Amino acid sequence: MRCFIHQTSHHFPDELLIAHNERDKRFFEIYRVNVATGASTLVQANDRFAGFFTDPQFKVRFAVRYADNSDHEYFQPGRGGEWECSRGSMRRMP
Repeated sequence: MRCFIHQTSHHFPDELLIAHNERDKRFFEIYRVNVATGASTLVQANDRFAGFFTDPQFKVRFAVRYADNSDHEYFQPGRGGEWECSRGSMRRMP
């Protein structure tokens, strides 16, 4: 298992977001952790994305995955909980 600090926020001084791949070694999931108690809550499960972008309120705003042609594809959470493509894909810079 690998783990890293995904984000901290001045809005939540006793909490942070961590990412780890304990469930599936291919994908990192985002957890909200209380550093005083150690309690953690799954924020975002993951079965296909390379990573996530979160805001200072610890909300997941975007996900990114790599297409077969090496483009980056960006997605936003839709109203019904499904992921929607956000303005197409972007070519990776060499």
